[in-house]
Amino acid sequence: MFALTGSVVVGALVTLQTAINGELAHRLGSGARAGVLAAVISFGTGLVVLTIALLVLPSWRAQLRRLHRTSTLARWKLLGGTAGALLVASQGITVSTIGVSLFVVAIVAGSTASALWVDHIGLGPAGRSHVSALRVIGALITLIAVIVSTGVLTGSIPSHLVLWLALLPLLAGAATSVQQAINGQVAIHSSAGVATWNNFLVGWIALVIAFAMSHVLPGAVRGLPSAPWLYLGGLIGVAFIATASIAVRVIGVLTFGLASVCGQVSTALVVDLIVAPDQVMTSTYVAAALTLIGVAVVASARRSS
Repeated sequence: MFALTGSVVVGALVTLQTAINGELAHRLGSGARAGVLAAVISFGTGLVVLTIALLVLPSWRAQLRRLHRTSTLARWKLLGGTAGALLVASQGITVSTIGVSLFVVAIVAGSTASALWVDHIGLGPAGRSHVSALRVIGALITLIAVIVSTGVLTGSIPSHLVLWLALLPLLAGAATSVQQAINGQVAIHSSAGVATWNNFLVGWIALVIAFAMSHVLPGAVRGLPSAPWLYLGGLIGVAFIATASIAVRVIGVLTFGLASVCGQVSTALVVDLIVAPDQVMTSTYVAAALTLIGVAVVASARRSS
């Protein structure tokens, strides 16, 4: 129950992170350069916090030494942070053009399809969960809920540029399911804290390289904005990765992903009821209900498998 609840909570925070990193990229400048720099800053703040914890906590340092010296874990499974880097970079690069709604739909579509495969082959620490009719139905219900909640179906047809850009968060979403699975395995061989630190270190290095390469593309950076809240994305990422590395051991990658989606949609409904209750439509309530149904269906399928 704790794993499921935590997944819902951090899912709610991810929507906030998307908006923060998108706005940070917008204020930093233009083009891919600003988007990747926003990701570097987001991962960098999280890495600083985690490195301080690593220096302060002897248990983390001992777990890190054990991971690298005695662990039988395949070395490639330490590279989960590259998927996180792709996700955060795609926030900064695409959100200002395609919008938060389409971004969330693309992420959920990619992660849901990938999570079915990841659980099926048993890549995560929770073991194998074969693709079943109930799991597919639950995943489809949740995806439909996200599409309904964003209002994408009632909007105008996206341009070709928007559709092409949407492929980036689609790919990032697919990669995050793999990331969650292998980070969960890293946590078993060390701890959730060490797995999260490793994730941020690898992701930050990948983003620094990407930022250096982005200088060959059009774009400009104006300077760092002064608003402190624009630098909270990394802390949200820390909470998400740490929770994911624990939760996927218990409930699996697919259930974790759908529960986090439930958190996104439900929190959006609560915020709308507080900030702009007149703008809450029937479709919003329908979407929130569908996400709960989708998660319940997948959870029941896992219990019966």
